[in-house]
Amino acid sequence: MISLKKIVGTMLVGTMLAFGASSINAADSKRPIIIPVHNWSSQVVMAYVIGGIFESIGDRVAYTPSDSQAVYESIRLGDVTISHEVWQSAFGKSFDAARDKGGLLDWGDHEARTLEDMGFPNWVMDKGLCPGLPNWEALKSPACAKNFATPDSGGKGRWLEGPQSWHQDLMP
Repeated sequence: MISLKKIVGTMLVGTMLAFGASSINAADSKRPIIIPVHNWSSQVVMAYVIGGIFESIGDRVAYTPSDSQAVYESIRLGDVTISHEVWQSAFGKSFDAARDKGGLLDWGDHEARTLEDMGFPNWVMDKGLCPGLPNWEALKSPACAKNFATPDSGGKGRWLEGPQSWHQDLMP
């Protein structure tokens, strides 16, 4: 299993290599390096870590709240300087579309891979409440869904996950 330390280290090295040469000239620029801040913790932490690295070598840095789908077009247009975290399954289409228009560079990949999966409590299997699990399609059954219903879910199962924009049309 890849450790968080290795993932963070890989991201930092990649960022420093990708932007190290250009940041030397940026220290003389009147315009700050603009780093987007999204709505998930690993991205926010790394945005400030990367910003701190740039500041430590004399660059000016500004942080801006940014939509995780629109940020790639913002980079292409010059409104944002970098994006250090692209989840291909969630933002790949937006990234590819902006890159294909020109003005956005893909500085490479790393070995860290995400695991995007669905889970359910053991007691659901132990009590046989959702025949067909672990196949996710078992969750479509009303008999199964009722086990995940909450007072405000209209009798349907409640699925807890990230924003709709992260998974597009994979999970309606």
